[in-house]
Amino acid sequence: MREARAGVKRRSAGAATSVDMDLVGWCGVHSFRSRQREFGKEDRDSIAKLVQEFTTAYNAKDAPRMATLFSGGAGLMPPNAPTLRGPASIEQYFAGRFALGASGLVLASKDVAGAGAFAYTSGDYSLKLAPAGGPEQRDRGKFLWILRDYSGKWLLEYLIFSSDFPAAPLPTN
Repeated sequence: MREARAGVKRRSAGAATSVDMDLVGWCGVHSFRSRQREFGKEDRDSIAKLVQEFTTAYNAKDAPRMATLFSGGAGLMPPNAPTLRGPASIEQYFAGRFALGASGLVLASKDVAGAGAFAYTSGDYSLKLAPAGGPEQRDRGKFLWILRDYSGKWLLEYLIFSSDFPAAPLPTN
């Protein structure tokens, strides 16, 4: 621990503390960095396959399958709702979406990049919402996925999406 603290550099009074790689290594990140591999075509192809699997499971309204595309500690950040954590909560969220008539998802991944075991993809989505007894509505927006490579299998760590349309107005009493 004394060796790790030697890597901490202090700036003048009132300035923020900076940390060099010695302290970061003490926290375990340095060992991760030394194992990094090149992010390449195989990774991009695997992520494109995951995007397709996600779309297929969504359009099949297969909430249990959707949950398997996320890591055990994943987070889902839907619009106008709290963050959900873990596969069980994520599965319940998608089951609820499907019960409200969500279907016809189209994902257009625009950017894919990564380093080592982490990557992201972002792009646009469109879908239909057709609640029972209600009018069909269209939604479109953007998404950001943070992914992690688990021994050659990319899984979602975080999924964030937001609609391009304003939130529905709150009911007035």
